Amino acid sequence: MKALSRIASLQLSDDLLPARIGQGLCYLAAPAVLILAVRALSRSGASHAEIVIGLLAASAVSIGLTVLGTLTALVAELRRR
Repeated sequence: MKALSRIASLQLSDDLLPARIGQGLCYLAAPAVLILAVRALSRSGASHAEIVIGLLAASAVSIGLTVLGTLTALVAELRRR
């Protein structure tokens, strides 16, 4: 039973690997949001004001994803220390 509890308490990986995966996904999603937003807005037949508002919203989401990816890596690095 002691060996089983010792095996169960082993850590398979540190927090850095999932943080790097999350960072990469955030960095990949940021330009994808912009590309898909431009494509959707161009096909929707929206007015100029709606296009501007949509592009501003997509830019805000893209910047938020980039900041989230950066903060994820920083927090994982700080936890490791």
